[in-house]
Amino acid sequence: MKYLTLIRSVALLHQYQRPAKTVQHNGRAVEYIEVTLNDIAVANRLAHEILGRSLDELPPQTRRLLLTVDEMVTAECKRQKMNAPITASPGATCARRPAGAIRS
Repeated sequence: MKYLTLIRSVALLHQYQRPAKTVQHNGRAVEYIEVTLNDIAVANRLAHEILGRSLDELPPQTRRLLLTVDEMVTAECKRQKMNAPITASPGATCARRPAGAIRS
């Protein structure tokens, strides 16, 4: 949530340089300003300095569990001579390709 707020803040700084757009929501016209890829790039540059470790909203014990699961998945994929997923995430599985094959 902190990261998204940072992106919104960067977009808000440009509110007078961009056209306001309108959408109908529950029968009401709601004005908004679109976030651009440049806003996200600026937020990415600022995030490390401004948010630091607070960007990670997982509690330390949950982060340790996630890292342990990631290590276990990587080790099992290596044992089975499969490529490990890039990150441990819900639904991540070992790719059924020989180790060393290019991942898509």
